[in-house]
Amino acid sequence: MRYRRLGKTGLEVSEIGFGGEWLERHDEAEAAEVVRYAGEKGINIIDCWMPDPKSRDILGMGMEGNRENWIVQGHIGSTYQNGQYVRTRDMKYVVPAFEDLLRRLKTDYIDLGMIHYVDTQEDWDKCMNTDYISYVRDLHARGVIRHIGLSTHNPRIAKMAVESGFIEMILFSINPAFDMRPATDDLDSMFAGYDGTDYAGIDPERAALYQLCEEKDVGITVMKGFFGGRLFDAETSPFGTAFTPLQCIHYSLTRPGVCSILGGFETKEQVDEAVSYETATDDEKDYASVIAGAPLHAYSGQCTYCGHCRPCPMNIDIAMVNKFYDLAAAQPTVPESVKEHYRALGVTASACVGCRGCESRCPFGVQVAERMEKTAALFGEAMVVLHPALRKDFRYILKQRGGMLAKGRLLGIQFECLLEDDTYLSIARHAVSEALRIREAALACGWTLYSDSPTNQQFFTVPDAVAQKLGEKYTYDEWERKRGHYPPFPC
Repeated sequence: MRYRRLGKTGLEVSEIGFGGEWLERHDEAEAAEVVRYAGEKGINIIDCWMPDPKSRDILGMGMEGNRENWIVQGHIGSTYQNGQYVRTRDMKYVVPAFEDLLRRLKTDYIDLGMIHYVDTQEDWDKCMNTDYISYVRDLHARGVIRHIGLSTHNPRIAKMAVESGFIEMILFSINPAFDMRPATDDLDSMFAGYDGTDYAGIDPERAALYQLCEEKDVGITVMKGFFGGRLFDAETSPFGTAFTPLQCIHYSLTRPGVCSILGGFETKEQVDEAVSYETATDDEKDYASVIAGAPLHAYSGQCTYCGHCRPCPMNIDIAMVNKFYDLAAAQPTVPESVKEHYRALGVTASACVGCRGCESRCPFGVQVAERMEKTAALFGEAMVVLHPALRKDFRYILKQRGGMLAKGRLLGIQFECLLEDDTYLSIARHAVSEALRIREAALACGWTLYSDSPTNQQFFTVPDAVAQKLGEKYTYDEWERKRGHYPPFPC
């Protein structure tokens, strides 16, 4: 299992997380065993938005004796009234519901105290201007919740949370279908309305949110990653083609800012399938080819950070460079934090030689070489010469002024170092000595010298059979052919 730092919380969370909302369908002991099994597989983050006693009891049983190894997302404002789930900010329900959560999970703290399910501006205002937020802050001050998070399906609310400064992470709904849709405060509408609308590519508001989370160091955990299972069937998928669970997982985990995707597991087999992502091949995780070839809503011209462009001969991590370009280009000026992350890549856009091999592999037709030029300019790695007269001989002048090292100068530096302190002659003596050992061994095998050489280059005449046998393991050059013999020289 791989782990990612959950933004400014500093917590290391498993890429695959546990969403336990369906466990209440099962026997408590059986369901608790699934939770324990997930922990054994390396899953360490678990979400509990469910207010019903059975679900909470199951999670408590599953974590019992191992609580310190779990990172719990516990929701504040998810209540159980008259046998029904009710989302509320009314403190007479909020407080006892949260205290019930602690009791049933058998713990005295929650790692991630979630401001529960805020999708409208009205609800945001109600949360932020009433006793509700005072209660959340008090829990945080007392260490009952270690970090403050917020769950939402609306990118506009999520953006407000990120910019609030005190909300450290968000639980947000991400999948290829949702990402095409513009912001809405009606979650149910996100599961319909794809017919007759030419959606294509990630909605700019959602893309900007992911970039903002990366910039502000606000980690994202993902819900609704499988579009309610609809993406697994071509008949119900908005794209007219089916995805696999591994492809959906990979899609979410390649969004900027995302740290973990939560799966609603009911069985050990479902846990195993999700965890198999950690050892899956690139082909098994490849969502990009599915989207690019989809009969409906295919993306085009937009980088999804899928990694199809690899490998780069200059070892540029093209997906990450594109991610930082998108993040920087969305700002009036490039933030210092983004510059630092970009420089930390080591090999950056300025190393691009414009071979365009990556473009032939990109399923979305992204003009990668052009983006590399723009990225290098944006991050101050390139000079853009606009005046035609200044372009002529620019590289020659650059070399003259020492701005670019000529190959001859670099070779000269190497030889200058080699000739110091008898280094070159010492290396050469060793090479000649080893070559003469090879000569003596060859002569002992009955080979004849093609010419007598006192250097590290030795030339022999060998029979066809010997040359063919050597060719199975070694490379040699043939100078001339004699009847029944090859005259190669070992290098």
